[in-house]
Amino acid sequence: MYLPTVDTTSGRLERLRMTPMQIRNLRLNRAGAADADWIARTLDRISRPFGAHVQLTPDGTLAIHP
Repeated sequence: MYLPTVDTTSGRLERLRMTPMQIRNLRLNRAGAADADWIARTLDRISRPFGAHVQLTPDGTLAIHP
């Protein structure tokens, strides 16, 4: 689940928060702590060359810092 914050005048992405989700038994559920941590580390590693940093927050969402 993606939750962007966009500057309305420039269209520039100011902030992006994501909630890691999984599909199990045809139901959408929040990803567990271990899976959310893996997603955060993986996205952080592949985003670094583009100047972005991904962090797992205490509430279990991922915050993207450009």
